[in-house]
Amino acid sequence: MTRGNPRNWSFPFLFRDFDLLYKSCIFLSPYTVCAQPPNISHGQPQDRSKTDFVIGSSITYRCDRGFLIVGKASIDCVADEEDTPTWSEPTPQCKETRCPSPVVANGKVISGSRTVYTVANRAVFQCDPGYILKGSESIVCRTEGAWFPPVPICDRSKYKQEHLSVRRNILPQILETPKGLPCLFLEDYSGVLDLTLTSFFLRSA
Repeated sequence: MTRGNPRNWSFPFLFRDFDLLYKSCIFLSPYTVCAQPPNISHGQPQDRSKTDFVIGSSITYRCDRGFLIVGKASIDCVADEEDTPTWSEPTPQCKETRCPSPVVANGKVISGSRTVYTVANRAVFQCDPGYILKGSESIVCRTEGAWFPPVPICDRSKYKQEHLSVRRNILPQILETPKGLPCLFLEDYSGVLDLTLTSFFLRSA
């Protein structure tokens, strides 16, 4: 009978069958221990104090901040077709977390522009003239590889044509834009003034 380390033996009930006892000792012997799990770059096992991995045990890896685990985080010590202890899955890897490049139609990144965006990188946006920003102007790349808040959009829907009939000898009037930028049109202007809200950055005097 193969003898193993006594600390690994377990006899939950009295064995009366020698063959069963023999098989149990084989199962509980040091020969049923999986090899030490490999080290991985930018990561480590959650329980680094664990040294013995018998069949049925498992190990879970975690990645350092800024890295995302690729593959199964937890792997099990199992017996293969020849009853040889082996790990159930390939060792996972830790890859640097990246967020997709934030592309905003009719807008641009005015701060934080770079080729690759990793965890904690920030991007600040500005819309082209004639467009208004919907969402947050500043976003951050999170550990899960996604932007928070979501990438904003530049929308033109809030800008509508305004047709203003202006008569002679009326008092100066102020028209407020969505951003509170005033446009002053003169009292002696006659005719129909066709303004778009995007032109309210200009001031007549």
